[in-house]
Amino acid sequence: MLVLPFGLGGASEATFTLPVVLTIVGVGLLSSAIPYSLEMFALRRLPLKSYGILTSGEPAMGALMGLLLLGEQLPPAQWLGIAAIIVASMGTTWQGGRRRTEPA
Repeated sequence: MLVLPFGLGGASEATFTLPVVLTIVGVGLLSSAIPYSLEMFALRRLPLKSYGILTSGEPAMGALMGLLLLGEQLPPAQWLGIAAIIVASMGTTWQGGRRRTEPA
């Protein structure tokens, strides 16, 4: 809301066509509203430790999408970090499910 007047001042009437407005709404939903809602849904159902580890994988997924969709290259140290995050996410998910199935 703070920058809206500046954006509207620089926008032309051609900017606000139906395809552009639909794209703006779609980006807003897919980049903020839906992911945030899903995270809140998961937070209520997962143990806090599992939730923390799994959400730490979001930057790793972003880096992988940058590689696949944009052709960005990462140095080996960053690949090692991504691998560590993925292994930790897999481990905590596997351990969390395993604990629930064992008799108390």
